[in-house]
Order: sequence, then C-alpha cells, then structure tokens
Amino acid sequence: MKKIYFLLLLALSYQCMVICQTCQDNINFTRQGQIDSFQINFPGCSQIGGGVRIEGSSISNVFGLNTVSSIGGSLLILNNSKLKSLAGLESLVSIDGHLTIESNSVLKDLSGLSNVRSISGLLVLDGNPSLTYIGLILLTHIGDDLRIWNSPQLMNLSGLNSLRQIGASLSIKNNGKLSNLSGLESIEIIGGDLNVIDNPNLSGLTGLGNNLSIGGGIRITGNDNLQYISGLPLIQTLHGRLEISNNNSLTNISGFDSLYYIDDDLYISGNQLLFNLSGFYSLHYIFGSLDIYNNISLTSLTGLDSITGINGDLTFKGNPSLIDLSELKSLHHIGGSLTFDSNDKLSELSGMNYLESIGKTISIKNNSSLIDLSGLENLSFIGGPDILIIGNNNLQNLSGLKLPKTITGSFIITGNLSLTSLSFSEYPKIIIKDLIVGSNPSLSSLTGLDSILSVGRLQIFSNGELHNLTGLDALVSIKGDVDISKNDQLENLFGLGSLKSVGNDFSITHNPNLSSLDGPDLLTSIGGELFILFNNKLSGCSVMSVCDHLSSGRPNNIGGNFSGCLSANEVLEACTVGTNDPGKGNQILIYPNPTQGRLSIKGINLIETKISVTDLRGINMDNWTLENNKIDISNIPNGIYFISFLNNSFSFTRRIIKI
Repeated sequence: MKKIYFLLLLALSYQCMVICQTCQDNINFTRQGQIDSFQINFPGCSQIGGGVRIEGSSISNVFGLNTVSSIGGSLLILNNSKLKSLAGLESLVSIDGHLTIESNSVLKDLSGLSNVRSISGLLVLDGNPSLTYIGLILLTHIGDDLRIWNSPQLMNLSGLNSLRQIGASLSIKNNGKLSNLSGLESIEIIGGDLNVIDNPNLSGLTGLGNNLSIGGGIRITGNDNLQYISGLPLIQTLHGRLEISNNNSLTNISGFDSLYYIDDDLYISGNQLLFNLSGFYSLHYIFGSLDIYNNISLTSLTGLDSITGINGDLTFKGNPSLIDLSELKSLHHIGGSLTFDSNDKLSELSGMNYLESIGKTISIKNNSSLIDLSGLENLSFIGGPDILIIGNNNLQNLSGLKLPKTITGSFIITGNLSLTSLSFSEYPKIIIKDLIVGSNPSLSSLTGLDSILSVGRLQIFSNGELHNLTGLDALVSIKGDVDISKNDQLENLFGLGSLKSVGNDFSITHNPNLSSLDGPDLLTSIGGELFILFNNKLSGCSVMSVCDHLSSGRPNNIGGNFSGCLSANEVLEACTVGTNDPGKGNQILIYPNPTQGRLSIKGINLIETKISVTDLRGINMDNWTLENNKIDISNIPNGIYFISFLNNSFSFTRRIIKI
C-alpha cells in the first residue's frame, strides 16, 4: 500500500514539474515568432519568476502565452503597432510587479486580462489611441498607482467594476471622450491622491462609490466640460491638497458638503464660470493655504461661511468680479500671509471683522476699487515680516489697519494714486525694518506714522503733494539709508525733529521746491555718504547736521542746488558765519576757519576776556590752550564748535570748524 502511495506522489510531482514549470529569468519578446514558440522553448512554463516585456513592430497577438498564470515581475506591453487585443493571456491571474500597457496604436480592449485579480505594483494605461474597453473585470487590488492616460476613444471605465483597492494614487488624464467615471463604483480605498485632469468631455464625477476613502488629496483640473462635481463620496477629512482649477464650464462646487477639515492646501483657480463656492458649507479649518486665483465670474465667497482658521496663507488674486468678503465672518486666524491682489471690484474688506491674527505678511496690491482697509479693525497681531500697500488706485486712507509693535521686514506704501492720508490705528512705539512711501501723487501728509521710533531704511519719494515730513516726529534712529527724492512740493524736512542718527547714506535729491534742510536739528551722526543733489531751490544747507558732517571730513556729494548749496566748500563757508555778533563783534577776526588746530584772533584783548569752547551739544571742551592771542585746539576732535568771548564791553560767539 505504501508503495502505491509513493508511486502516486511521484506521478503527481512529475506532472507538476511538467505543467507548473517556473521560468526564473526575465523574458523579452521583440518578434511574433518568439511568442509563437514560447511553449516549445519553455515547455510547461506557467509561472514566470521574472518580468515580461512585449515590444515589437511585428507582434500581432499573444496567443502563445496562453499557459502563463502568474508573472513574478512586471508585465510591460509597449509600442506594438499591430497588436489589436490581448487574447491569449486569459490564464494570467496575478502580476507581482507593474502592469504597463503603453503606446499600442491599434489595441482596442484588454479583455484578455479578464482573469487578473491582483497587481502588486502600478497599473499604467497610457497612450493607447484605439482603446475603448478596459476589461479587467476580476481585478480587485492594485498595490501602487492606477494611471489611465491619453486614451482618446475611452468613454467610460467599465471593466474595472470589481476593483476595491488602489494602494497609491488614481490618475485619470487626457482621455478625450471620457464622459463619466462609471466603472469605479466598487472602489473602497484610494491610498494616495485622486487626480482627474484634462478630460475635455467629462461632465461629472458620477461613478465613484459612496464609501470611497481617499488617503491623499484631490486634483480636478482642466476638464473643459465639467459643470459640477457631484458624484464624490461623503468626505469629512481630506489628507492632502484639494485643487479645483481651469475647469471652464464649472459653475458651482457641490460635492464637498461633508468636508470639515483639509490637511493641506485648498486651491481654486481659473474656473471661468464659477460664481460662488457653495459646497464648502461644512468646512471649518484648512491646515495649509487657501488660494483663490483668476476666477473671472466669482462674485462672492458663499460657501466659506464656516471657516474659522487657515494655518497657511490666504490669497485672493485676479478675481475681477469679487465684490465683498462678507462670507468670511467666522475667520479668526491666518497662520501665514494675507494677500489681496488684482481684485478689480473689491471695494472694502468688511467681512473679515473677526480676524484677530495674521502670522506673516499683509499684501494689498492692485485692487482698483478698494477705498480703505475697514474690516481689519480687530486684527491685533501681524507676525510679519512685511506690510505691502501697493498700486490700489482708489485707496484714500489706511483706516482699518492696525500696525503691530514691530515690523521685521518692509512697510511699503507705493503707487496708490488717490491716497491722501496714512491715518490708521496703531500701537505706540513702533519699530520697522524698512519704511518706504513712494509714488502716491495725492499724499499730502505722513500723519499716521507718528509712533514710529526706529527704521532700518527710510525712503520717501515721488509723493507729489507732500510739503514736509510731519508725521515722522517720533523717529529717533535710522539704521540704514535715507532717500528723500522727487517729492515735487516738499519745502523742508520738518517732521524729523527727533532724528538723532542715520546709520548709512543720507540722500536728498531732485526735490524741486525744497528750499531748506531745517527739521532734523538733533541729527549728530550720518554713518555713510551725504548726498544733496539737484534740489533747484535749495539754498539753506548750512544746518548743524550738515556742517558737522562736512567739517569731520566725511564723504559727501553736493551739487546742482541753488546758490549757497552748490558745493561742499560753499556750504562749509556758510557754516563758519558767526552767531550773536552785535557791535564790536563784527570787527573781530578769527582765522583760519576751518582750521587744523591754531586760530589767530584779532580785534580783542584775550587776556581781559573770558573764553569758552563748546561742542554742538553745549559741552565745554577743556583741552585747548591760549598763547600770544592764538588759541590752539589741536587736541580737540574734528568737528563743529562754538567759541564764545565775554568781557565787560561785549559778548559774542563764532562757529568754528576743526578739520
């Protein structure tokens, strides 16, 4: 009996060796004859341990592979111009690598793969211009992506009706006749993203199952005939980016009614007929950014009523029909930047009245109907670095904006044609890295900047109605450059009365009505070069700060101004004119002035006179000597000083320059 069992087992083993023979290596088929002789060359081979590549201009069928039940690697069917069907692969059940079917010009259907149940890697159907039917009717599992691309005759996705799980992303792209997604009803899990891109005849997303779980994001873009997005499953949390863009027939966004949270960005752009965002009524929080770009028919933000927070940026750009923001009434927090750019009909920002904090920059640019910034009154924190108010042609004032205590970047107010006032709500004692106010032709005052103590760089240019710098009265220090230029009506520098130091260059150029540099009376230090150029009416340059800079031999460039300020030498000469010179003081000579150390005095008996030398701060200088009616100040540092004479007959003071 044992002998019979042994012989039976031996017979079965021999039969499996013949029928179930495994071919271990990768196999490449480049000619039809290789496929036809497969069973001769590999007798009994049903399990191919490696991969299979079928690619050849002479290959017209795969009947010779009808014994293959599994492939241990990938199956690649590429560039076969005569292959019309995959009949002959009906025994194939599993593929442990990828299945790629690409660029087979006459291949019409894939029903020869009707018994394949699982694909461990990718399933790629790409560039098969004659494909009309997929036919993988028993396929339940794909380990990686499913990509259905560039199949212009494919009208639906029937043939995938048993598919339940896609390990990574589902991508449906550039299929010219695809009108819906029917055939995908059984899918329960997409591990990655859902991408529906550039399918010009797609009218809806009908075909996706109600129980579908999506592990990543959703991208719906470039589907010209897509009018609505209904058909999506009931998704409460989206774990990736949601993009809806360039769908030229899309009028509304319904289908996201249950969406509560997005773990990445929400990007809505280039949908020409979209007029509102209804469909997002349940959306409360976006962990990434909310970007709404170039939707030319969008008039309102209906649908965003429940959003309380955005962790990234909030951007509205190029929406020419957007009128107001009233639907953002629940928004309290923006973690990134807030940007309004080129929204032509947006006249106000009301609707954002409950916004309390912005983590980064505010940028308000090129909104031609915006009148003021009302709507931002409750904003108590701006993280910076920048606040940019640029090119808003009808903006009249900045009321509604509340400045933070510190702006670590730039505060730029430029190109706002109707801006007359900078008045806004602000904290006291503000520190700003860069303050730039320019090309605002109607701006007549800087009032509103009264609390700025320190800036890194100051630029005031091309403000046509600005007569002085009143409004900068609290400014004490400028750490970098100062540029005051091309302000047609500027007459003086009043408003800089508290300024004590400039860290780098100080430029005053091309101000045609500037007649005096009066204003910065406390300025004692200019760290870089002093430029006073092409101010046609400027004659009064011999103010203390300029005299001190020139007398110290620091770099300068002075010219193109009116008489009295045509050159550094001319200014220095004016700097030596005395003060408090009554009566006999006019007969006294003190020379040379400027001096390198020794001053000769004529017209007064110095022995009977009290003499004092003080600096610009009024501090007495003691390290000078008197001998033979000469005063030696060689040991005093270079700079501007006052020498005062007092006796029983008169008193007077002269300004001297030590070089």
